[in-house]
Amino acid sequence: LLFFGNHGTTLTTIRFTAEASGEGDPAKARAYASLLGRVQAVSVLLLTVGFAALAWWIRPEYWRDSIWVFIGLVALAVLTKSRYSFLHGIALGAQRYGYAAAAPVTSAVVYLVAALAVREQAPTTTNFLIAYGLSCVASYVLIAVLLRRGDLQPRAAALPDDQRQRVMKNMWLTAALAILAVATTRTIETFVLSGVGSAADIGFFAISVTITKGAVDILTAGLQSTLLPVMAHAKGRSEGRDMSPIVNTAVRYYWFIGLLVAGAGAFAARPLVLLVYGQPYEPAVLPVQLALVGAGLSLVSAVIGAFLTTQDRQDDRVRAAAWTLLINAVLAAALVPWLGAALVAGLRRDARRAAAWIAGATALAATALVLAAAPEVFAGTVLRWSVPWVPSLGLSLGFRMDGLAWMFALLVGAIGALVVLYAAWYLDARDPAPRFYAFLLLFTGAMLGLVLADNLVLL
Repeated sequence: LLFFGNHGTTLTTIRFTAEASGEGDPAKARAYASLLGRVQAVSVLLLTVGFAALAWWIRPEYWRDSIWVFIGLVALAVLTKSRYSFLHGIALGAQRYGYAAAAPVTSAVVYLVAALAVREQAPTTTNFLIAYGLSCVASYVLIAVLLRRGDLQPRAAALPDDQRQRVMKNMWLTAALAILAVATTRTIETFVLSGVGSAADIGFFAISVTITKGAVDILTAGLQSTLLPVMAHAKGRSEGRDMSPIVNTAVRYYWFIGLLVAGAGAFAARPLVLLVYGQPYEPAVLPVQLALVGAGLSLVSAVIGAFLTTQDRQDDRVRAAAWTLLINAVLAAALVPWLGAALVAGLRRDARRAAAWIAGATALAATALVLAAAPEVFAGTVLRWSVPWVPSLGLSLGFRMDGLAWMFALLVGAIGALVVLYAAWYLDARDPAPRFYAFLLLFTGAMLGLVLADNLVLL
């Protein structure tokens, strides 16, 4: 509710408030904040009303006897917390970092004291929700008082049409970017896992993503909060002429921290995985290492993103996020041959190159997954996975990989990749390449099922 209620207004407020402050025009900064504040207030109010109606209609079982208490507490938290986030953006844009730090620290202390009191006196879900609501109210009241004291509160004023259009365009592009970011962040992987894995697999995957994100956030929290307002302030002050040294310095800092995350992650992933998951999840060490190294080496993209935002090039960031989402979907589909087949089958007849890339990535991904299982298989471990299929008959949907199955699965994936490579040059331009690759991937999936099936019925 908080995310969709703010939908880009907070980041847009930071950017334009900082830019107007750099121009030495506090009245314009307050006018920008007032315009965005009205949009944010209306959207949060409509979303909260919609949530209340939906909650009353669905009536979650746990809250059925106290539905209006639940709705009231959630609405209070959303209205105050969302407004706090917006006012917090004004403080960051005005570079009043003391104000921006005081409110969340106070809110955390209030929630800690309230939660401890609830835990000792009456540890119920309702009381914990009340404690959270109190912390939201405290953070909102404090940031509002601080902004009033610093004469930074939003104040309506006329803005030229071109400036209003510029602000609103940036806000909607920022909202689209945020939604794409949510879709890109583990959503597709979780969807694929829900079809082929268990609830425990999804939980462990979510925890590993959180570990990676937490390692980055701990080291970059201060930089992330100051980078955009500092750049926007420099743009307003000198129309961008003073941004070069800021960008250069930020790139150096982010590269340093990124290399630190990558190096520390490569060495710390093993003890971290064993500590959090336990010995059975030792094979997850390599993926977590790769995730931490990738997160560290790509950290400098935050500087590029902030720079593009201040240059009114949010549309470039949206396009990049859309391509990231598409690549994420292709790679996720490549982990399951039949999903790859469905993806290829949906392409146009003349999309020969795209079909070949997707089919090749699918076959190579299957081969890589088989190779990743080599250490355990070579050690004599028989890998098994199963879920109940027809429990009344004692049938299960199960797969089994021993040494012989591993060898045949490797042959299936590797030969499939070679066939894709050969067909990319062999097929004529008039041949229906997407249909050919779709059938090839269906055959690959069927062959993998054949060599890995754990019972005759599944076979």
